[in-house]
Amino acid sequence: MYLDVALELRRLSLDDLPLLPLLTRMLSELGTATSDETAFSRRIGSQTGGLRVSYTTMRKPLLGPNGLAAVGSADEVQGYLMLRGKAVVSKCGNLFDLATEMLTSTNLNQPERVKEMLKESKVGFHRDGLSECLSLPL
Repeated sequence: MYLDVALELRRLSLDDLPLLPLLTRMLSELGTATSDETAFSRRIGSQTGGLRVSYTTMRKPLLGPNGLAAVGSADEVQGYLMLRGKAVVSKCGNLFDLATEMLTSTNLNQPERVKEMLKESKVGFHRDGLSECLSLPL
């Protein structure tokens, strides 16, 4: 069984757009209100075939002349936060529970860990030669 959830990001301001990589990493790595990051990761690994968060853009859907959904113009795109996972049928309940937990109770109040993530990102940008493209305040 596969789980694909797309959450619209139309309310996200352009100023906040550069924070999406950090947000997706935080959702994936910080643990939740009931499980620290190691325990949550182990639960995902033992109860599912994987659960990950990412972001993407797609053409904004339109209604066609027949009232059915149609592919929109390439000039109009919509951003989405994507949650994808998979599990065997007998573990589907666990997959949905873990996905809900990840989206609703990730422990975001870990400033030191977030600072560490930002530093790691900055090192990655330098290593990849992209340091001029993005400046991260630490």
